[in-house]
This record gives sequence, C-alpha cells and structure tokens, in this order.
Amino acid sequence: MRFRYQCGFSLHQSVPSVSTLSRVFQAIVDKGVAEILFAELVRQCRDEGLIEGEHVAIDSTAIHAYERKRPCLGMQLSNRANWGAKFDAFGNKSAGCGYKSI
Repeated sequence: MRFRYQCGFSLHQSVPSVSTLSRVFQAIVDKGVAEILFAELVRQCRDEGLIEGEHVAIDSTAIHAYERKRPCLGMQLSNRANWGAKFDAFGNKSAGCGYKSI
C-alpha cells in the first residue's frame, strides 16, 4: 500500500514488477540521472532550510539482498569439494557446495 501511495498507483492499477523497477533504476544510474536527481534534491532541501550540509552521516544498515545460488548439478566434485552451510547477515542458514579454503 505504501509503495502504491508513494508512486501514485491507485488500488485498481497494476504495479510494475520488481525486475522492471530494477531495470529502470539501473538505466537511471547508468545514464548519470540518479546523481543529478540526488544533487537537485539536496539543493532543494538546503534552500528550504531542511539541511545545513555541515555534517556527513553514513548509514551501514544491513539490507536483505537476493543472492543467486550456484547449483552443484553437473559439478565435478573431487575429494576436496563438499557440501557446507553458512549463515547470512540475518542468521539464515544457506547450504551449498564448493571448495573450502584451508
């Protein structure tokens, strides 16, 4: 609902897929438009007195990202390759196969 409201979609309209939005955003970044839009947003906020621009804050929030798993099908396993598991930043267990560094 929040996405629909912020993007101007009514309840009766279909919304673009995640992959469509991702491709559009990537095109905006590739063409340098995102940087221009961000600079303009900062300028407008400064002009309105919302920010002063004297301090820099860095956000290091962990966000969930899609990770494409590599299938082990057809992989030539030697005596060193093996199945294993690891935990992601959210504590979820992720299984896979491959070589472990010694």
